[in-house]
Amino acid sequence: LVADSQRIVRAACVAPLLELGRLLSDAKEFETMIQPCLDKLAEDGSRDTRRALASSMADLQKVAVTHGGSPRSLHLMMMNLLEDNEVETRRVAATQLKVLCFYATSTGNLERRGIIARHSWHTSLSDLMSFFTFFLPVRFWAGICGSSSSGHHCRAAPQYKYFCLASPPEILTDFLLPRLQEHLTMERDERVRSELVCCAVGLLPSVRREDCLPLVRPILAFLNLNIDQPKQYVFEYFSELMALMPASEIQLTLLPSLVNLWQGKNWRVRLGVVQSVPCLFSKLVSLSAGLPPSLPSSECLLCFGS
Repeated sequence: LVADSQRIVRAACVAPLLELGRLLSDAKEFETMIQPCLDKLAEDGSRDTRRALASSMADLQKVAVTHGGSPRSLHLMMMNLLEDNEVETRRVAATQLKVLCFYATSTGNLERRGIIARHSWHTSLSDLMSFFTFFLPVRFWAGICGSSSSGHHCRAAPQYKYFCLASPPEILTDFLLPRLQEHLTMERDERVRSELVCCAVGLLPSVRREDCLPLVRPILAFLNLNIDQPKQYVFEYFSELMALMPASEIQLTLLPSLVNLWQGKNWRVRLGVVQSVPCLFSKLVSLSAGLPPSLPSSECLLCFGS
């Protein structure tokens, strides 16, 4: 059936193959019965078949690992789907990408899956870093962020959070977080920007405090843009962002921005300011103690309290 002349029939084979894989008892059965069928579907000329396969890659990977079989070919299959010449197939594959990292966060896993050997790499930390920084993120973002489809970007952005959380700490801090910071600064499509902000805020509890500020600052900078929609993202996550901001930085950068928004033309922005300010009261009180009334913290405290 995986070689049927009708593409609809071939695409429909993915789900039964997955269920059959869950029923098998050992890796040998998976490799001899399921794997050849998956390989054939991955090379199918129909985008419908490849989309169906892409949408099940996460579950297929789990089945392969559960049975103890080497998922090397699933990694290669996943990367091929992620670089498919059809945008929708790449988008569907992107939603599955988080699973790709769960099985590649240690040198031992990479060795068992044959990936290090395939590239003639050694098992040092620097080589492991090279694998993550070049083979995964670059190929991922080249296919996703290089696409001209904002909807494609929008669907890919939420998966970046899971990609980050499943990656080694060194990769997270040295490569992935700076890449996210870059996209927060450069992105102009509002749907994508909204997802990126959600992604960044979702990562904050899981990363070190010193690594949070480079993500928080570009989000707060939205308050200074000439358009109003990005400001709403700041207000939506205001308490989470403020919890990480040093009091001195609030005084020097955030408060002047809020002061400028008090008399803005958009009532939703003014409402956001009013609703967000209570998160600042405790810090404003400590900042205002002993400061001249001309400083922003004293000015804001008096105005919001009146």
